[in-house]
Amino acid sequence: MCPSQVLFVLQTKGKELKGLNREQYNELQLVKQEADYTQKLVEPCTHELVMDFQEWFKITYAVKPAKDTGSLQPAAEDTEPVSAISTPEPQLTFQQEQTTGLMLSCLDILGP
Repeated sequence: MCPSQVLFVLQTKGKELKGLNREQYNELQLVKQEADYTQKLVEPCTHELVMDFQEWFKITYAVKPAKDTGSLQPAAEDTEPVSAISTPEPQLTFQQEQTTGLMLSCLDILGP
């Protein structure tokens, strides 16, 4: 091969690689745009999730805000979670319903 042919082959290969580089760069830009768009969607969801969790935590564990620092401090150590105090055991409620239903059915059988 003569030098001009080698030069032509190298120039052709360089143009091919440059075109491939442009395509890959454009694809990279599209992926970056998609990532930025997704991040903008995730941020409000994350904020809402954190706020909901904090509200749930305050309600469940009776957490009170600190006076000066603005941070949260737990209630006294001997304090039970609010959910443990305010909600009855589901199994106990179910057993009560069974007992009440059984009593009513017995009364229906015995009659007035």
